[in-house]
Amino acid sequence: YEETCCAIWGRAGYYVITITCYLMDFGILVTYWVALGDLLAPAAESIFQSSASGVRLRVKIVLGAVMLLPCYLRNLGEIPGWSYINYSLIVFGLFSMLALSGHQATADFNKNSIEPKGLPTAADWTSIKPDLWPSLGTLAFTFCTHDCVFMIYSTLQDGTSKRWAATCKTAMWSTVVLMVATGLPIYFALGDKVSSDLTVNFPDSPWMRVVRCALAVSIGMTWVYLQQVARKFLHSLAMPFVRGRPL
Repeated sequence: YEETCCAIWGRAGYYVITITCYLMDFGILVTYWVALGDLLAPAAESIFQSSASGVRLRVKIVLGAVMLLPCYLRNLGEIPGWSYINYSLIVFGLFSMLALSGHQATADFNKNSIEPKGLPTAADWTSIKPDLWPSLGTLAFTFCTHDCVFMIYSTLQDGTSKRWAATCKTAMWSTVVLMVATGLPIYFALGDKVSSDLTVNFPDSPWMRVVRCALAVSIGMTWVYLQQVARKFLHSLAMPFVRGRPL
């Protein structure tokens, strides 16, 4: 991004895009940190029998300390099988929750613990609901190309246009199929009580704790990767003061 914008818009474009991408990555990293804490907190509450607020704070502090060292490593995307492990963890978590969504214990939990309490789960068949439009931003963020594409491209053994196109199409369409194959059945099972954080719709159990840990590892792996992308943008911001030129 920096090199392209510098060639098109000069030094001003270089700084604008670099600062924008760095702030975007910084915000995503903070979001991931919060998501990791919220994901692991219920399991920690059950294990340590402590209050929710205190556990969530301690979990996030511990995560910040634990994740600090991996964030200083080199490009983890070059590790063989890195992406396969991450994808396998996501697939395991999704199909596990799909299986758990059909359990009676899950239906009872959503009826008694998820607002509106006391009402059974039921799907809303309205074609377009008001909440769709605010959700478009999340969908766009999920499926649009991010600023890490250049790092991903550099890890290809044969970085041709044909190979890159095949990589993008495989990643995008496999994600769409996975979301449709698992997301829709879960929604039909849990109905309108489905939360943006799907894990809160499932009662605590040994299986669900494993699912939470698997998803946490996946988010943690992505967190490290995004941190390395942000570090490159920070490097691009600092280099002009060292070299006296943008690139």
